[in-house]
Amino acid sequence: MALADVALVWARGRGLERVVVTTYRDVPWNAPYYRRLGFHDIPDAELPDWLRAVRRREHALGLDAWPRVCLTRPLRP
Repeated sequence: MALADVALVWARGRGLERVVVTTYRDVPWNAPYYRRLGFHDIPDAELPDWLRAVRRREHALGLDAWPRVCLTRPLRP
């Protein structure tokens, strides 16, 4: 089982409604991989405040050297 699968099972088991990741937009094993797993981009205009804070922290840490994106995947029971 891949790490992403373990995280999804863990989140479902805790009754979470969705999983959100921030990752590099164009690295094949990052955003494109998550999209294949059913994740969808969250448009910047729709980012909630808490996720904007995460992105600011990532920027402060220098993680924006390459384009990043936030993705979400709803969890169904």
